[in-house]
Amino acid sequence: MRNEEKAEPGVVIVERSGSVVLPFLAGAVVGVVLGLLFAPGAGEETRRALGTRVRRARERVGGALEDVIAETRRRVEEGVGTARRAVEEQADEARRVFEAGRAAAQEARQELRRRRAEARERAVGAEPGEAGEPGEPGERAPSG
Repeated sequence: MRNEEKAEPGVVIVERSGSVVLPFLAGAVVGVVLGLLFAPGAGEETRRALGTRVRRARERVGGALEDVIAETRRRVEEGVGTARRAVEEQADEARRVFEAGRAAAQEARQELRRRRAEARERAVGAEPGEAGEPGEPGERAPSG
């Protein structure tokens, strides 16, 4: 029998993740109400004890709230950092592509200049009337 089949029937384990503030507040309220209901002292004494409990509960809630705020801030900063890194990587990639395009254009320009110079050299060495004379291709030297 596998391990899973040995588990007790009818037992369900539920894992939850999320905020602890709401359950904490609910527990604090229930505690205050129960404190009022079962307070054995006189009215004045009960009010003092209740005030002390409320202050303590407020401090706990404040601490829990500060923890939630700190955790939220940490997660937001982490997300911003991740987004910033992704943007920087994309910008770096765009720069690399741009530089590669610039280099390719420069190489093409140099190749064009080289071919044009070769064509001019061939034109200079050609017989008059065949491919033109020095100057721009297709131009003819003045007869004279």
